[in-house]
Formats: sequence, C-alpha cells, structure tokens
Amino acid sequence: MLRGDPGAGKSTLLEWLAVSMARRSCQGPLESFNHRVPFLLRLRDMYAPRWKQVEGLDGVPPEPERFLDFNRMAVGSAPPDGWIRRMLDQERALLLVDGLDEVLEAHRDGVIDWISQLLRDHPQLHIIVTGRPEALRDWPPPQRLGFAEIKLLELNGEQRAELIHKWHEAAALGVRSARFGDEERERRISRLTDLETALTRHIDDSEDLSALAATPLLCAVLCKLHEVHGARLPRFRQELYARTINMMLGLRDEEREVPDLLPHLDVDQRRAILSWIAGYLTTEGEREITLQRFDEKVRERLRSLGRDADTYTAEEIREALRRRSGLLVAPSEDSLRFSHRTFQDYLAATDMVAQRAFGQLAGHAGDETWGDVLRFAMSQCNLADTGEFVTQFRRKLRLVTDRKLRARMRLAAGSCIPYAVQMAEEDRRALASGAAKTFFSAAKKGPLGGSHLSQYAAAGPDLLSALERGIEWEHSELCAYLIRLAGMVGGPEAVRFLARIPRELRQGLAESLISEWDRFPGAEYPTELLTGLNVSRVVIAFTEQLDHVRALGRVDTLQMTTQAPATAVAAFANDHSVRVLSLSNEVLQEGSSLAGLSAAHTMSALSLGGPGIRVSSLIENTLLARIWFWRSCDVRFTAPALPGVIDLSLIAMPDDWAEQAAGWTGLTHLGLFGRAVQGMDRLGDLPALTHLVVGWESAYSTPRSLAHPGVTHMSVICASESWELDLTHVPIVFPSLTELVVNTRLDSRQPVDVTNLGSLTQLHLRLVGFTPDDGRVRGADAFPKDRLSWE
Repeated sequence: MLRGDPGAGKSTLLEWLAVSMARRSCQGPLESFNHRVPFLLRLRDMYAPRWKQVEGLDGVPPEPERFLDFNRMAVGSAPPDGWIRRMLDQERALLLVDGLDEVLEAHRDGVIDWISQLLRDHPQLHIIVTGRPEALRDWPPPQRLGFAEIKLLELNGEQRAELIHKWHEAAALGVRSARFGDEERERRISRLTDLETALTRHIDDSEDLSALAATPLLCAVLCKLHEVHGARLPRFRQELYARTINMMLGLRDEEREVPDLLPHLDVDQRRAILSWIAGYLTTEGEREITLQRFDEKVRERLRSLGRDADTYTAEEIREALRRRSGLLVAPSEDSLRFSHRTFQDYLAATDMVAQRAFGQLAGHAGDETWGDVLRFAMSQCNLADTGEFVTQFRRKLRLVTDRKLRARMRLAAGSCIPYAVQMAEEDRRALASGAAKTFFSAAKKGPLGGSHLSQYAAAGPDLLSALERGIEWEHSELCAYLIRLAGMVGGPEAVRFLARIPRELRQGLAESLISEWDRFPGAEYPTELLTGLNVSRVVIAFTEQLDHVRALGRVDTLQMTTQAPATAVAAFANDHSVRVLSLSNEVLQEGSSLAGLSAAHTMSALSLGGPGIRVSSLIENTLLARIWFWRSCDVRFTAPALPGVIDLSLIAMPDDWAEQAAGWTGLTHLGLFGRAVQGMDRLGDLPALTHLVVGWESAYSTPRSLAHPGVTHMSVICASESWELDLTHVPIVFPSLTELVVNTRLDSRQPVDVTNLGSLTQLHLRLVGFTPDDGRVRGADAFPKDRLSWE
C-alpha cells in the first residue's frame, strides 16, 4: 500500500511502472517486473459516465474479465478467453490499483471485499494500491489484508534540482521546435538556463519554497510560475494553486502567441465557470462530467457573469477551456474531468465560498475526500466568512453522536487553521482545542503511527499550544507521540514546546528526541534539547551538524552521509565514545584520504560505503541481507589500518590496502560489497578473520589463489537477477568453513552448484531464497541432509 500526499506522484508512478513493464525496461530491484503483465485500474473510473451506464456497476470495481474494458487501455483484438485469469493464477500479473481515497464512503467496504476476494481467488497475485494518507486513516490496517505499507517520500534537494533541470530542458526543447527566428530562439533558451539557476538557488534559500517544492506537481508548477513571474513566487500551497489556475486561464494563449478564443471573458469569469463545474462534481461525488451536463451547468449560471458572457454559447466556452487552459482533459469522447484532482478541489472551494455554503462544507468535515476542499475554502474566506465557517463546524459537531466521526470532523476543522488568512483568536482556540481532545483520546488507546500523527500536525503550532494544558510528561509513550508530532509541525514553536519536557526525563526520551533532530535546521534544537543525552545513533547530513551536536553525551553509532574532514570525524568519535562509524558512498570522494581516522580510538566497527549495517548483523539476520540493496561505488581512496576495529565493510578496496592490511590485527568480521569483491585475493594478511560476507551484482567466483584457514563463516549475497555464482574453489580457499549462507533474490534465475562442498565435513549449508524442489540448486541431493537447510 503506497501512501502519498496530493501531487506526490502516486498516479504518475503507477503509470510509469505500467509503461516500463510493457517495454520491459525495469531495472535494478524492479527488474523482475519485466516478466509480468501490468493491469492499471483507476478507482475513480468506477464513477465514470461510461461505466455507470451499465446497470448495477455504479461504484463497483471490475471483475478480472473486465479489467481491460475498465481501464480503457486495450487496443486491437480482444485477448483469448480466460487469458487474464491465467495471468493472475500464474503469478504473471501485477495489479496497479490507483486512488483508494477517491472511493466514496458508501462503496469502501465493497472495494476492500473486492481486493480480499481477488487475493483469495489468486493467492499468487501481487497488488500495489495507492491513496492519500488522510483518506486511508480509517481503512483496515494494510497488514490485515497482507499488504506492506510504504510512503512516497518528498523530493530531497538533489531530486528537486533534477526535476527543475528536466523541466527547463523540456521547455527548451519546446522553444527549439517552435517557429522562432534564430536570434529569438537563442535568447529564449539562454533565458531558460538563467531561470533554472535562479529558481534552484531561490528555492534552496527559502524554507517556505523548499516545503512547497516537496512534491513533483508543485515543483513543476513553481517552475512555470517562475518563468512567468520571476522571483515573485507564492509562499503557501493555496496561493500557489490560485496563481497557477489564473496563469493557466489567462496567460497560456498570450505566451504561445495564439488567438484568444474567449476575448470577452476575463480570467475571473473563466475561473468562475470552472468553479461551477468543480462544485457540481464535488457535491455529487463525481470526477467526470458528460459534455451535455457540462453545458447545462454553464447555461444555468452564465447570465450571472454579465451581458458579455452571452457572446458565447456553452459549447464554445467548454471547447475553449478544454483546448486552451490545460485544466480540463477528455478521458473519453463524451466526458471531461479536471487534469488533477487538486484543481477540482480548489475550484469547488471557490464556488462554495462564493455561495457562502459553509453549512454544506462543515457537514462534509467527516468525509476525507473533502479535506482539501475545506482547507482551500478556508483560505478564500474573509474574517466574517471565517467566523461563520467555524460556527458551522461547531454546530455540526454538536449534532454528531458517533465518536469516530466526531474525531474526524475535529481533525478536519483543525487542519483548516493554517489556511486561514484571518481568524479570530477565540475561533482559533476552539478548533485547536477540539483537535487536542481528539489527540489525547487517541494517544490513550494507541498506537499512533506516522500517518495518524501527520493528521494532527496539519493543525500547526496552534495545536501545540492547546496540548500544553493537558500534558503528563511522566507518561513516556505519550511523550514519544508528542515529540514526533512536534517534529512534524516544526519551527521555533515546536522547539519551545519540547523545551517544556523536564530535564530529568529527557534521557529516557533521548531516542525520540534525536530522531526528530533532522527536521530542525540550525543549532537551537540540539542546544535546547539534546545537551548531555546519551543516544544510540546520530546521522550527520550536513557538515555543520557535527558542531551542533557536540553537546551530546555518548553516541554509540555515528553515520556520516556528507563529507567532513576525517580528523573532525575522529575527534567527534573520541569525544563521544563512538563504537560504530558508517560513511556512506557519498562521503568517499575520488582520491580522498581517511588517514585522519587513525586518531579514533573508541571504534570497533567501521563501514566504508555499502549497506551501512554491521557485518555481524548481516550474518545473523538473513532476511535483512536479503532485502538490502546498495549501489556500487567505483571510487579510489586510502584508509589507515585500525587495530581496534573488529567489524569492517568496504564498497571498494582502499588503494593502500596492500600496505595497511597487516595492521588490521583485530579484524574478525569483513564485508566486501560491489567492487570491493575484486579484492578477495588480498585477504591473506588478516590473521584474525573468521567471518566473511560477499555481495556483488554480477559473476562471482572464489579466487583459487587465496587460502585462509581461519574463516569459519561465509555469507554470499546475490544482489541482482543476473547473478552468477561459482563455489568450486571454496573447499580449497576456506578449509575450516563451518557455515556457508547463499542468500539469493526471489527473482533470481541463476543456478547454484554445491556439488564440491560435500568435502567440507563440518560445513552446514544454508540456502536462503531457495526451496527443496528448486531447479536452480545442483548437487544438493549428495549433500548430507542434517547439514543442509532451506530458508
């Protein structure tokens, strides 16, 4: 189950995956998908006019025989009878179900039953489903249905910069194909290059813009607004949508230098027309509208726009908006829908505020599909409207007796607070207090996961103020929830809120406090909250963070994901008694020297690239090794010998390994990943070595030139579908081996020959990811059964 915020790219991800599978172009961990057939089902199509025309199918998901008809992706001749069910039964299908949050409340149980029945009928079927977090809060836990729950993450700085670059690159392609003179074409392309640089810097320097650009949709919208308006960019999500809609309605034709099809209708009038359609669709619980109904809705209210509006027929208005605005798309010949659901939500809110339909809005506070509509409506209210809106919220709440519905309504009302341009202090306290009551009630019942807490965090700093009055800091589980909640809210208000935790209780909450540190840039959070605390792990993503957390007590594990002087890292490790140091691939720059680490005297485990997990942990936990993926790193660096280190992971062999190897006198556990595997023949100088882990993406063969009688345990991790494994020389190279683990991916098709291993009379062979009747394993019949296990 894939959860993601609006505009995070959930639908686009499924569409990309379907196309990639059809092209057989999936790579890396997704490579096995190339052998499957994708079936993309958008649940909003349950309400499409063409589907509803069939009696009894309104709000009903399709049976397998109708998958292709439902998603309108079938071309050419129909498939053979029973073909789809055969794909489902033979583990060759991947069902991509998009938009659980777009299912109306009356149909939700039916959709859950539909998914459950599919899994019962086809136990081998794999399904990916998507939805917005807030709308899935009250669905059955994914684990109950057999799903793993994951979240589509926000863009990080690197991904955001890449999206901005690709957007401007695509815009430049459009300029090159347009009918401009050479001089004008070059001028526009040069301007796009300058705009890209300026926008990237502008977003990096602005906390508000960085938060806005966290989803692909909003980041792309910012690119367009920046192209049109320059540095005058919006700070808030609602303002971003307002300006985007205005831009799409008023500037696209001017920019493309094409005639305006509706010259007598200004942007405000065009927006009003689309708001009527959006309001109708939202009220009816629809996503598509027939052309006939569209025209009817326009005719009903066209005269309200003034006499000039009569210049055009409803059909002319509809076609002009469809062809030129980019806000409407045609899923079929006789229907239209908004190009993104959020545009419909914003415009529906516009219509309802214009009609002052606050009672209707408040009445839908318990309906998750109306969440954005409520928030966008609040953003368009003046002070008087806000007061009426809050009054309606409170009136509707008094009429509700169902506790779950009341809790949902309070959360929805609270999430509107940050969107209000103006709100009386009394109204603000009332909404925040309602959300706080719901939080305390939910926290007592527990547990509260991230998706639940994010709903409370939507109320912003006002919720923290309301919570202060009822906190029992001695309640450790409640405090852990509050710390995570404050981290989601962020900002100086959250730091001040957490600073109220009594100092004598902070050590017991140290792990919770350190886990939220990365949400607070600067030195205020660690100075106020982390001073003197002993913690298990610290992740350093920016060099200056090493200075920010010097006030910490003991740190068991230090994970570096950014470059820093090796001497500074060693000094921190010594000052804080660091036992485990992990340097990510990004830290190992070409030609870098880690000589400064020789000053670190407290470390017992070191990871230079690779999984970032102790070798001993990978050996003990075969499942962990099986699901972990790493990127190879072809980099040259030097590293000193550290006699006190007993556990070492390498993503590449240091250039000076031959000179330094003898100095690793305490090393008992070694992990070689990626290109470091090519240095296997240089392990003879490690006399204390007993445990070895090898992970590589292609062909691997134990080097015959190596002989190490001290190695007793070895684990081989097959890291790709095309892995090739040759174990012929293992008995010669490791004559004292007592355990060998061969850990393969489920989708690997490569054979493993264990015939020669029988000569190792003390060897126990563990085959992870294989079954006794697995055709990939050769020679297992000759291996003593009491020394062979399948896992």
